[in-house]
Order: sequence, then C-alpha cells, then structure tokens
Amino acid sequence: MCKVVVVDATFLTSQYKGALIVATAQDGDHHQYPLAWGVIDREKDASWLWFMTRLSEVIPDGPDVVVLSDRHKSIIKVAREVYKQAQHDFCVRHIAHNLKVHVNRGSRRKSSNGETVSKLFFKCAAAYTIDEFEYLYDDLKSRYPKVAEYMQKEELAPENWARCKFKSEMYNMLTTNGAESINSVLKKAKKYPLLSLLYICLGKTVEWFNRHMLEVGSSDESQKLTPFVYKELHERYEKACTFDVQELNGVTGEFEVRDDKGRRHLVNLGERTCGCKMFDVDRYPCSHAIAVAHMIGKGDMIYELCSEYYRRDTWHMAYQETVYPFPDCCDWKLPSSIADVVVLPPIVEEKRN
Repeated sequence: MCKVVVVDATFLTSQYKGALIVATAQDGDHHQYPLAWGVIDREKDASWLWFMTRLSEVIPDGPDVVVLSDRHKSIIKVAREVYKQAQHDFCVRHIAHNLKVHVNRGSRRKSSNGETVSKLFFKCAAAYTIDEFEYLYDDLKSRYPKVAEYMQKEELAPENWARCKFKSEMYNMLTTNGAESINSVLKKAKKYPLLSLLYICLGKTVEWFNRHMLEVGSSDESQKLTPFVYKELHERYEKACTFDVQELNGVTGEFEVRDDKGRRHLVNLGERTCGCKMFDVDRYPCSHAIAVAHMIGKGDMIYELCSEYYRRDTWHMAYQETVYPFPDCCDWKLPSSIADVVVLPPIVEEKRN
C-alpha cells in the first residue's frame, strides 16, 4: 500500500493513565490498516523514540516514506531522528483547529469567524494546483491577518500541509482522521487494565483483517481495481465523454483536453500527468486522461495508468495472511529475558485539591 504512515496517540482513562499509540496506513480500497500499537506512560521524547524506533523495524526509513501526524513537539523531534530520509507532514485538521482558536481570540463573532477560517484553510490545503492554492491562500490571509500571523509564528511552511506543495506522494491523505477513528473505536476499552486493552486492540485487528479479506474474495475477479477506485473512475468516465480531445504528439502521448467549462488541460499519458494535477496526486486517471484514452480507443489503458496500490491483486496481498489472537496465557512460552523482568507499576501523579 502507499507508504504514508499516520501516527496518533490517545489518552488512557484507566487507573494508571498513559496513552495508546496507533500507527496506520491505508489500503487500496481506502480502508484503515493498523501497522503497530504501543502503550506509553505519556507523550514525551523518550516514549516517542521507543515507539518510532520499533516502528522503523517494520516500516524502514526511506525517501518514499511519509510520516503524517499532529504537531506534538516530541513527534516532530523524534520523527526527524528516526525517519531521517522520510517526509514529515502535518495533519490539516489539527492546524485548522489551532487557526480557529487563534482567530477567535479577541473576536466578537468567534464561532462564525473560526468556522469560516477552518473551511477556507481546508480548501487551501486540498487545492491540486499551485495557482489555485496561491489564490485561495492569499485571499485567506488578506481577509484574516491573524492567519498569516499564526502561520509565520509557528513556521508552518505549506510544503508540510498543502497538497500541491508536498515533496512526496501523499495520495488523498491530508489528516490523521484514520488513526483517530481507530482510537475512537476503543473509547470504552481505554479504561480497562493494560492486558485487557491489548486483547481488544488485537481482537479488533483480527476482525478488520478478516472483514477486508472477505471483501477481496467476494469482489468481482474480472475487476482489476479496488471497488473504491473503480467507482471513482466510472464517475469520471461519464464526465469525460463530453470533453474535446486534440492529439499533440502521438509518440510521447501528449494531448490537449478541453472540458465542459471550456478550460484546456495538457495531458501526458507517458508521464501520467495532467494540468489539473489530479492525475499526478491521486495516482489514478483524472477525467481528462480518461477522455484521452476514450478518444484513442484504448479504454483498457485506464487500468494500466493507475498506481499499483489500487490494483486488486495488490489489495489482496495486504490481507493474504491470517492475524491470530493471543493464545491462552497458560500456553505462553516466554524467554527468560522477558519472564525474569520485574515490571513496576507506572508512576502516577496524585491530584491535589
């Protein structure tokens, strides 16, 4: 699957507190895919260093890896230490929330201003082209000077949150919502003792893997792509049939496409790019590229132009192995290096009135 690793932590509500960390990816059908679970005493440098180091044993560092998280100082520091080659990007939703709070300070119309800023910022982050982004971002900063003030103060470069500015392939990933949704499923379990919590984490992973494994098996084998992308391409195809296409260079695969609004887009099938940038970012054909394939009579080419991560056989590989629950504790065979360790209870700070 695409190498965008989302990490998120949520507070535990048991007697000893602490936090549960989950690292997730996204499969070709846009399902959340748990990669690793971890329990820490609290979010600090040492705890995140332990988790990220263990995570790197499963997901090695590399220039094609992206770590997506909120802007916790320890995460930022440790991600740079452990994933030195990877790109580290920030959750758009968290930035939008902070902007909302910052803009509302001292404002009489707090709720309306904050909500408007949040929505406009999301539009900036989701823009596919540089021109669209700059227009929206300049408009946002001119209407709300506090936005420019906050972004400069926090040193939030667009390269770390704007879709069109990303240096690595992010696909559709802009937020940590996937990891947070997994953590929300465990809301009740967060008050349980540690072992019970881990049983539930693994149990949910077993449940999700089995469900998606069955989905792969029940899907149409003649369908070469995942159901999500197949549906998206089908919707784009209906729109593409109304476009005008002109061949510019049949050897390099360059075409000009004029859409139903009269806008012109340069499509290069050889390089899998389009002027709208959706083809470049999403990694499956935009409506303009589909119009080209339709015009030259090569409809099957549409599937070949999709990233391998969206192909049915790749999706199948993600769930081809069974995830097993913990065996009964009576059957545990622990090495002496583990069995002889004396585990002390966590240090809990007592609340004073």
